[in-house]
Amino acid sequence: MKDHSTRLALVAMLSDGKFHSGEALGESLGISRAAISKHIKALQSWGLDIFRVQGKGYSLASKLELLDCDKIS
Repeated sequence: MKDHSTRLALVAMLSDGKFHSGEALGESLGISRAAISKHIKALQSWGLDIFRVQGKGYSLASKLELLDCDKIS
């Protein structure tokens, strides 16, 4: 089974709907900007609408509220 923890962490970081630079995302996750780009492409293949704007970074098309086990309980 494939480990999707990096991609899920990336979704969590982008869920605020704001722009985040590839460099900042990479630093936070301990991976390169090139790896961020590959993960973004994979997330887009999952159906997430992610924008990339030169000089601003990556952003989800709209803010995303993720499920939280503690809040649900």
